[in-house]
Amino acid sequence: KVDLATTYDKDEAQKYGIAYFCETTYSKLIPEPAHVEFKQDVYFLAMAKDRLPKILKVYDHLTAQGLKCLFLVCGVKQENQVPREGIHYVQPISYRENLRHVIESKCVLEIIQEGSSDITTRVLEAVAYRRRLLTDCQLCEERYFNPGQLQIFSSVENINADFVKAELNPDAYEPQ
Repeated sequence: KVDLATTYDKDEAQKYGIAYFCETTYSKLIPEPAHVEFKQDVYFLAMAKDRLPKILKVYDHLTAQGLKCLFLVCGVKQENQVPREGIHYVQPISYRENLRHVIESKCVLEIIQEGSSDITTRVLEAVAYRRRLLTDCQLCEERYFNPGQLQIFSSVENINADFVKAELNPDAYEPQ
């Protein structure tokens, strides 16, 4: 028996009649160093679920445009793993390790699951650590971001690598 079930997805809450928990509060679990040396342009972490083909397509698109990517993908059977230099098929990692990768990246990538319609924790991480966010969530609200910090894409071909390549000055993304 469950006392309370919640979801971050508004559509899912309505569909299943469960509580909607809007992820709008977030604080830094680990502090950001005074000087950050970026190890990659784009960072992605997720359980693959139904997204592996799209994850591969986004990775190929970004790296073809000269971007260095670190994709940590969980839950992929060995026979389904497609080798790529910057894709690592891993077991789930600690949240602290995830945040270290966020800090070491210019841009956080969010690819939502099929049927999902709301933002994930990736959005909050990008805001808290003043990183760019590249997302396919059409409901991601620009009010959370400063100009030049957010790119929403509807198809992989619409991703503009210049958005990520542009010089990143996290101080320009102080919350307003």
